[in-house]
Amino acid sequence: MSGIVRIEPSSVEAQPEVQVGPALTRTASAFEPGQGLEAGTWEAKAHTEHIPSQLCDEVCVILEGTVYLLLPDGSEHAFGPGAAFAIAQGTELTWHQDDTVRKVYVTRER
Repeated sequence: MSGIVRIEPSSVEAQPEVQVGPALTRTASAFEPGQGLEAGTWEAKAHTEHIPSQLCDEVCVILEGTVYLLLPDGSEHAFGPGAAFAIAQGTELTWHQDDTVRKVYVTRER
């Protein structure tokens, strides 16, 4: 692997749909250099999922659709196309989307 990897958002279209919890998703991992780091493109159809504890640190950039993140204190954060956000490992939240969402992601397991 060279030191530079292009993450092509359209590469997710070639991936099979997989049911992951309540979400019908596609994932195209583009970069896995080791030590728990991964980057790629993810897409999912409309769904709502309560996440009691985020499994890893994650940075997302929304390419299509809107994500609503609801926290236990009742606050809600909406992220649409072009928005970027990070979720810390261990965070409790509810992820909701009314339609298909596509994002570029970077995750890091500690």
